[in-house]
Amino acid sequence: MCIRDRRYVVWHSPRQPRNRAALDAARAYVQYVLPVTKIAEVSDDIGETVVFRVNQSTPPSTVTIRPSDALARLHFAEGWGALSGERFVWAQRRHARLFVRYDALRPATLSLRAFAPMDNQRIAVYINGNFANTLALQAGWNELALNLKPETLNSGMNEIILHFERLVPATRMPEMASTYLVARNGPQSPVNLVVRSAGNEVGDFAHIYVNGVDAAKNSRGYNIVVINEQSGAIEASAAFDTFASPHESARLAQFIAQIPNGRIVAVAVRDEASRYLTQEAVDALRAIGAQEDLRGKWRWSHAIIGAKGATSGSVWEAAFETMPAQLVVGLGVTEPNIAAAFEWIRLEVAPAP
Repeated sequence: MCIRDRRYVVWHSPRQPRNRAALDAARAYVQYVLPVTKIAEVSDDIGETVVFRVNQSTPPSTVTIRPSDALARLHFAEGWGALSGERFVWAQRRHARLFVRYDALRPATLSLRAFAPMDNQRIAVYINGNFANTLALQAGWNELALNLKPETLNSGMNEIILHFERLVPATRMPEMASTYLVARNGPQSPVNLVVRSAGNEVGDFAHIYVNGVDAAKNSRGYNIVVINEQSGAIEASAAFDTFASPHESARLAQFIAQIPNGRIVAVAVRDEASRYLTQEAVDALRAIGAQEDLRGKWRWSHAIIGAKGATSGSVWEAAFETMPAQLVVGLGVTEPNIAAAFEWIRLEVAPAP
């Protein structure tokens, strides 16, 4: 429940006794969790009515957006790479859009900490459709600030668009990914990888981005991409509909058996993969370091970044029933070009006069 801009909460008792427990629990939730004060309570022959006033808190004077925050996805719109819990996220289009809430019509400062892969990367900043100013980043980490007039901002939601002058290929930044391993005891990845899997009810997709290019078939069942661990070349891309037939499980096992040891193997499930998944197929996935068994897990998401010959349980893997699975090795790019990486973006309100 969002209580910002709410002034009152009115609770009504049930007309039917069978609903009493649920509404009593709702009233307890309101009183325990929300900042409210009870201002009226009336009982009559049809039940009770209770009115609560929402206690208004002072809006924060500073909003800091960090890619590693749990609610970061509420701020970052199109134009950004994967949010994976890392301390930075890459802008990967010329236009990258943000949303931020601001509750006071006073002057403010927009500041940021960003990494540029080139000198003199210029950023034109637009707020709510209006040009604010231009910032210039030098190669490496930068901290910059921009003063904003109060008429630039809305009291409420604000749209910030960063327009970048230049893009460079993501492959220009291998050093920022050099600490990531495909298997905990395996080879380093020569490419940036983002693997995304979603069961039918939570997105219905399978993407395997290699240096920002989607190499997956995006078909129902298991999607697999094989990458040379030395050159980074994509050697194979295939899909196996283990929902449709046990024959597909046999094909999956045969496919993995033919992969040379050491190759990087990225896997993403789309829609449903458990129905005709066999022990043979599960064992094959364990041969690339996976340990999850999807049998009996209807429409689960399942993502793997493994290596042929890796020990089961030693590689990056995620499987969920109620949400997509995402794995990131390297920069977290889902497009081939990058503009700048951001550690934080901050909007700070000037003190009241």
